Amino acid sequence: MIFLGGFYFCERQQIRKSKDILVDVTILPERSYVAGNVVSIGQKFITAGFIFIFPLFYEVVTGASAYETCIALVPMSLAIVVFSILGARFASWFEPKYVILGGIALAGAGLAALRNVFSLTTGISDILAGSLIFGIGLGIVLSQVTNLTLSSIRSERQTDASGIYNTTRQVGSSLGTAIIGIVLALGFVHGLSSGMPSPYIPGQPLVSIGFSEAAVSQGMEWAFIAMILVVIGMFIAALFIRKTGKIV
Repeated sequence: MIFLGGFYFCERQQIRKSKDILVDVTILPERSYVAGNVVSIGQKFITAGFIFIFPLFYEVVTGASAYETCIALVPMSLAIVVFSILGARFASWFEPKYVILGGIALAGAGLAALRNVFSLTTGISDILAGSLIFGIGLGIVLSQVTNLTLSSIRSERQTDASGIYNTTRQVGSSLGTAIIGIVLALGFVHGLSSGMPSPYIPGQPLVSIGFSEAAVSQGMEWAFIAMILVVIGMFIAALFIRKTGKIV
């Protein structure tokens, strides 16, 4: 993020001096473009975060195989594919801005439904509803965010706009994996300490089902709360996207 900020200011200086530039960063103050980029970063953030922590939890904690983990992710994946296609149809019925707001709300509802379902005995049936709703929301967001973001920029500046947009998406993926992983670890450590017997006698064995479950549940809950907060930020950002009218 620091390097990106430095790059932005260097390019601004080049523009002021009328020198050659790599990217026209003057497009960034455009309200809808910035809002769309924030939504896109958030979408990649929560997707990468979920894809990182769920297989980690499901395989390491419950002992599921890689095949079983893939099966557990199928409903969400199918929902993303189907609703990213159907989202284009929704935009012909409703204002695209409201479609993307609805998608963000559904993604948040899915994450909220998943927040407290993780334990040592979690199975596919426990995550089915939440992951399906989450996938539907992500699919709807994916169907609209690129068009709404880039349509706010004039055609002669689309190349620069597309380059910045795709770069920020990758930043979102990297941040999602890193930050959600850190939050998961912090929550797990907090769960370990909260599950420690009180008063604790040095040398006393701490391995127990209740102790482990408290740590696992705490870590996953913190991770999902973090993703829900990101979704709230996405929703607020999407409010600043300009209306474009129904797509005929």
